[in-house]
Amino acid sequence: MGLIKLDKGSYPLNPPAGGQRNDDGLIGSEVLYAHLSGDRYSGSGSSRGKPAPNGIADIAEDENSTVEAYVNNLAEIEGAQTNPARSMFAGGKYLVIDAYGDPIRYLAEAPNITDRTTINPTYDIWSLGGVDDSGELSDEEIEGNYIKNW
Repeated sequence: MGLIKLDKGSYPLNPPAGGQRNDDGLIGSEVLYAHLSGDRYSGSGSSRGKPAPNGIADIAEDENSTVEAYVNNLAEIEGAQTNPARSMFAGGKYLVIDAYGDPIRYLAEAPNITDRTTINPTYDIWSLGGVDDSGELSDEEIEGNYIKNW
């Protein structure tokens, strides 16, 4: 994440949309995937939410490309699947996943705003920590298992 900030001047933005925090954060998983992998077919670009035409992530592979891949093999590209997987394709989007196989959550607002809804001034990133959100646990019990940066 630090390299993205150095190169671009800020962290990838995914401001809360006013819905449920976890739902807004889930959109951030797609945003992070696009910025970390260099995949132009996912995240905040003009083709947001559309998979690559060949079903394979569109990763820049040479130094002359204008698309930067910060995490090699984040995507499941032909001949370079990672073990364990670092991403998944779900709901027409590529998402960064945690060690439990669940999408991570990410929120980031512009650095110059004063009425902030994120917990950290830079970004909030969290994993559900493998918790089954089937309705049997209270919100406090679920949030108590988060792996988070706050």
